[in-house]
Amino acid sequence: MKLIRTDMAYRGEFSDTVEKYYNWNIEITHKPPTVKGFVPQTGRWQVERSFAWLNFFRRLDKDHERLPESSVAFIQVAFINIFLKGVVRNFKHVLRKNIWQQFILQTC
Repeated sequence: MKLIRTDMAYRGEFSDTVEKYYNWNIEITHKPPTVKGFVPQTGRWQVERSFAWLNFFRRLDKDHERLPESSVAFIQVAFINIFLKGVVRNFKHVLRKNIWQQFILQTC
């Protein structure tokens, strides 16, 4: 792990301990004081989206596992599944495009 993004709740003792003992960089995101209302914070949407994707996997809805290693393994399998679905979707798009181009070339 190279970077941990947190909000203002994790400043202070937590961030000092993590930086001191683990040598991880902590980036505390906050909105500018002059802005009112909702402001998207840098990098937070990536984490929120990732957790939202995990909601599609029933095995991860509660803590069913006895060992933390099992939970980690199921989370990794879930993300592998998400990644492969994206790869297959992009591959199908490229394949369809190439087939269409070949069809046009053959008919001309």
